[in-house]
Amino acid sequence: MNRAKLAVILLACPALWACSPDVSSREGAAAERPPPTLTGVWHATRVHVESGPDAGSHTVDVQPAIYIFANKHYAITAVNGFQARGYLGNEPTDEEQGIAFTPFTGSTGLYTGNADKLTLTPQVTKDPGDMIAPKPVDYELVWIDDKVLLTTTAASESGRVGVELTRLTDDALNVSPQAQRLKGV
Repeated sequence: MNRAKLAVILLACPALWACSPDVSSREGAAAERPPPTLTGVWHATRVHVESGPDAGSHTVDVQPAIYIFANKHYAITAVNGFQARGYLGNEPTDEEQGIAFTPFTGSTGLYTGNADKLTLTPQVTKDPGDMIAPKPVDYELVWIDDKVLLTTTAASESGRVGVELTRLTDDALNVSPQAQRLKGV
């Protein structure tokens, strides 16, 4: 009886092993996946600052930022920095308005890119000076699963800055019951 069981196991193992997925099948599945595309709506989920007072990787204190890519056009609205802006009262002073609106960034224009580079050329921006002679801005583009990392190629006082973008989907727009309870707090 034990010999019969052993014989069945020995005969079944090679057949099961031959049917199991191997590394080349996984590579084939990855190769079948369509190449990633920027087209769509994205939001910032992580920001990495190379140097300066905000140096480090930020996740929970990332301020709202929406990136939209369609055809060859883009639009970005973002709040720069890592501190929430205060609410303005009914009659805010000029100073309060300046503090609230200074970190706000907005631009729209044309973009070009390939697998590892993205170039944004603004046409309309918050700063009118940027519209007089629009200067293209280059980013390194790195895909990490279904996210994209945009890293500035030109260093600033903060060094190079990387922004991780996550595609917005209908699921991401749903508010959890826990977050719903905090609404208006």
